[in-house]
Amino acid sequence: MNPYDDDPVPAPAVLPLHEGRRYVAVMLPGSGPADVWLPDKTRGEQRRFIGRFLPSTHGLRWNEKRRCWSVPTRHFLELARHLLRYNQMIMLGREFNPNERCNGACRHATGPDCQCSCRAKYHGRGKWKAGWIEVNEFDTDYRGDSWHWTIFTRDAGRR
Repeated sequence: MNPYDDDPVPAPAVLPLHEGRRYVAVMLPGSGPADVWLPDKTRGEQRRFIGRFLPSTHGLRWNEKRRCWSVPTRHFLELARHLLRYNQMIMLGREFNPNERCNGACRHATGPDCQCSCRAKYHGRGKWKAGWIEVNEFDTDYRGDSWHWTIFTRDAGRR
């Protein structure tokens, strides 16, 4: 057993409060793996819960810099879908470049990567968020990086 497993995990500094509340969060930085944070769970509880939704836990790593769990980007959307099944709402964050124009490569994309100024609104024609309802969205700046945050809830008609 890891001696840090029972440690509470405060929210990463990049993760904003929204209306005074913390949400389950999946963050997609401009490069590198996706980060995941779950409120009110210890480090070990987070690892076990997130690991349930990955094909293998060998890609699940503790991100010492951000103080949360990281997963390979290719699992970003599937993990977010699973987390939304178990939570009323989740917060997705994407780092973006406000100066990068949205273009056909973004609008016709199939993967989750999008850092252009559309803030993933038009990414893959918006199909990546099928079955989710946007509750709110807002932008933040963290250490000079622009982040777009969207609070999602489940579409009541879908499972």
